[in-house]
Amino acid sequence: MTAKFSLKEAAVIADVPESAVRKSIEGKRIHPEKQIVGRVTRYRFNARDLLYLKAMREFPLALRHDDWLAWQEIIESKCASSGRWYVDDSEVVTRSGEIVVRVELQDLIKTLTKRLRSFLRGRRRIVSDPDILGGEPVFAGTRIPLSHIVGLFAKKVSIEEIKEDYPSLSFSDLEYAAMIARMKPNSGRPRKSLTLIRDGRSVATIDRALSVGEAPSR
Repeated sequence: MTAKFSLKEAAVIADVPESAVRKSIEGKRIHPEKQIVGRVTRYRFNARDLLYLKAMREFPLALRHDDWLAWQEIIESKCASSGRWYVDDSEVVTRSGEIVVRVELQDLIKTLTKRLRSFLRGRRRIVSDPDILGGEPVFAGTRIPLSHIVGLFAKKVSIEEIKEDYPSLSFSDLEYAAMIARMKPNSGRPRKSLTLIRDGRSVATIDRALSVGEAPSR
């Protein structure tokens, strides 16, 4: 079965902003698989979708909308040509009069393949067992939570420092955690502050009491 990825996973593997992925979907430049969950539309991306996103990000020139649609068709549908573009060995080429533009895809494919393999390898290393830390996802064979390592990367701790403190984790494990750390958290409703009431009067919000470490006076 071909691996599929969520929008957040696709963005981090292709190393592009999530906003750019959404813009490509809205502009109908890319057509990931759709899944309707309740009232929410979720997208599933395959490797060719990721290659298009990576090419879009790395392209050094501004392209017209029809050019991007041609690229999408060439990459996604394996067409030999589309619009002004055609495939010549590992290059995608266009010609305008005496000017020829050649785009080498091989390096992009190598970079993307490396990131894709690191992500898949890392994802397979994460397990959840009710008998280990209450089922919190950990690296297989350890009691090290993925969330803890992700948190270290979010605090800008270097991969070398983390490796020194957690020698049982491979660099592949850490590369995966670093990618997860780059994912934007899911948006949600802001948490409402709760109010402490004593004798019918508002004393302080729980958020404020916890932040300053004070206990309400009796």
